[in-house]
Parts: sequence; C-alpha cells; structure tokens
Amino acid sequence: LSGLPGGPPPPMPDWAISKAEQIQYSAVFTKLDKNMDGMVTGTDVRDFFIHSNLPQSVLAHIWDLVDLQNTGSLNQ
Repeated sequence: LSGLPGGPPPPMPDWAISKAEQIQYSAVFTKLDKNMDGMVTGTDVRDFFIHSNLPQSVLAHIWDLVDLQNTGSLNQ
C-alpha cells in the first residue's frame, strides 16, 4: 500500500535526461542566455515560456520550482 502511513513510499520519478536531451536543452539555454553570462532571467525566457502555450499559473509554478534561490535567474 504505497504512500499510506506505515507503507513504503511511492517510487520517485526518474528525472534523468539522456545525453542527446542534455545537448538539445543546453543549446536552448545558450540561445536564451542573451548576454552570455551563464544565467537566464525571467525576462530572457519569457517569450520561450509563452510559446509553450501553458497557462500563466503553470508557468509561474514551474519557475518557482526551478528558481530555488529566488534570484529571478537560472544557471545551466
């Protein structure tokens, strides 16, 4: 009875990405890093996120999950 008190915890999702995906997303990050400082800001990624067609609330939640230090920017 996974996830119930006293039962084993539910399995964690596999968040690993393949080498090909890593290369692909690294290229996207580099393209979005307009001033080439190794960081992207919310302003840098705004248009990219909007083109995902996800609701604003979902995009805000994603940003909150990845901006762990609440700096308004992400590094690679």
